[in-house]
Amino acid sequence: MKNLISLLLALALGAMAHAAPSKESMTELLKLVNGQGVLDMMAQKLDAKMEEQFDNALTNRETPEGLAYAESFRKKVQERFVDKITLPQLAGECLIESGEDLTQAEVDALIAFCATTAGRSALIKLSPLMRNFEALAQKRVIQFRMAPEQSMLTAMQELKEITFKALGIKAPANQTKAAPVTQPAAAPAGSAHP
Repeated sequence: MKNLISLLLALALGAMAHAAPSKESMTELLKLVNGQGVLDMMAQKLDAKMEEQFDNALTNRETPEGLAYAESFRKKVQERFVDKITLPQLAGECLIESGEDLTQAEVDALIAFCATTAGRSALIKLSPLMRNFEALAQKRVIQFRMAPEQSMLTAMQELKEITFKALGIKAPANQTKAAPVTQPAAAPAGSAHP
């Protein structure tokens, strides 16, 4: 009986460790990683874009009524934004998107980390570091892919040569080697083209 209780307890603890995080804990995590600041910035950008569009539409046609409408519309959109796009709502959607990737224990650990000054500081530095890393990695991948050893153009050319050879077909000269780059012939004197 004692072994059965120990086994059931172990199974329950294991299930809890792999449980999906709660909406409340995801909301708390989003607060700690400045989720509200991100939403506020998005609301400001949306408002600035609307203001620019209204300004463009009203250029040389400003009327008190038009300006009042534009201001009223922008205010209503901002109010709806605040009502419809909230941290708890997005936390719920995050659970749907990544809930199976994160466990409650992992979210709890992230909350504990982000609650510290060092944790918040590390997160602030980590985001630009990762953007720089991605940009550098993308640049290197492009350079890597352009090198002749990884070039798809070179690989396709070699594949043609291998295929022609395996089939016992003599490849036409212009299909086995890349055509040399030549300069256009000089234009005759007095020609309109340089």
